[in-house]
Amino acid sequence: LAAPMLRLRERGVGFALDHFGRATGSLANLRALPFTAVKIDGSFCRGVTEDPRARSMVLAVVQLAHAFDLDAIATHVESDAVRKTIVDLGADFGQGFLIGRPCALAEALGDLPLYSCFSTSTGLFDQIVGRSAARA
Repeated sequence: LAAPMLRLRERGVGFALDHFGRATGSLANLRALPFTAVKIDGSFCRGVTEDPRARSMVLAVVQLAHAFDLDAIATHVESDAVRKTIVDLGADFGQGFLIGRPCALAEALGDLPLYSCFSTSTGLFDQIVGRSAARA
């Protein structure tokens, strides 16, 4: 698994380890595979405003991610109070209903040409959406 991930990383693709903190192999995977981010398990993020233990866990995961030079992504950001707390704890990014609702892949990819790394000149956007560059 590491070899294909490394080849994709060389092309600029990043990988996030999802549900970090829940799975027993999270730390082993973090050390063995070329991740660029960890997504903090939602069970910690949901309770971060009222549960000191959840807050401590989020802070610990953020610090661990940063020690590994990885981004920390807080999941289940569903209220402004949670957003403010995860920002205060140092999370780099958030994901959840407050930020955006799930949508169809085609809709999500519609905004990608706005970003230079997905410009039509690189062809990466076309590869992602599965169309030929000639149709772009």
